[in-house]
Amino acid sequence: MKIDQIIKIITDHGYPIFFSISICYIVYYIWKWITIDIKPKLINILDHIEEINQKIKQVDHEIEKLNQKIYLLKSLRNFTNKN
Repeated sequence: MKIDQIIKIITDHGYPIFFSISICYIVYYIWKWITIDIKPKLINILDHIEEINQKIKQVDHEIEKLNQKIYLLKSLRNFTNKN
């Protein structure tokens, strides 16, 4: 939009109307930017976070199994040492 067109709109309709239209365009541009650019990337990041969360749960489960085995071995060692 050229400066002459902006000045004509302001003189014909007034500054509040021009300002309202400008704010509406800015809001529309930000909404479009978020829905087209940011949202798919955010969904991708959330998918990766879910995968990481699942792997952490698996590792936690494996650690719990190892702790049980260590406890069992300690118990057996103590039992054999007493006898």
